[in-house]
Amino acid sequence: YKGVDVLLEAWPRVLRARPTARLVIVGAGSAEAEMRGKATGPDLRASVTFTGFVSEESKIDWLRRATVLVQPSHKEGWGLSVLEANACGTPVVCSNRSSLPEVMGDAAVMVDPDDTPALAAAIGRVLGDADLRHDLARRGPPQAAKFTWEETARRTVQAYESVLRP
Repeated sequence: YKGVDVLLEAWPRVLRARPTARLVIVGAGSAEAEMRGKATGPDLRASVTFTGFVSEESKIDWLRRATVLVQPSHKEGWGLSVLEANACGTPVVCSNRSSLPEVMGDAAVMVDPDDTPALAAAIGRVLGDADLRHDLARRGPPQAAKFTWEETARRTVQAYESVLRP
């Protein structure tokens, strides 16, 4: 449901515009073998890497080194990885589904995950536009800060207090 299938479908379009681009799929999941099977053909084999499971420290390192995090989820309950990317100042391209618009605000480029050409174009746009990357990187940390445990607790108390007041 994270949309890796859609990303792999869009990747050849990205490569046509940016032949030196590299895609690193970080992490593991129940669909990993299937996704590895979709990364066939000379272009994909040469430009796509699967890391499998990584430690928390390694994940943060990958986020900090990434030019863009892409998460074209078909559905998303929360979207922790996009917020982690925001906290690292990493630009984000994600789907406009489920919780992601609320979580990301204006700190991401959002696309319909069913529109493969639009996803490829959004990735290409972020890769090719340093000003856009800088803007997204600048917006990310303040957006992520809205969702710290402290801020969540403060808002929860505020909500309870507003209901309990006569």
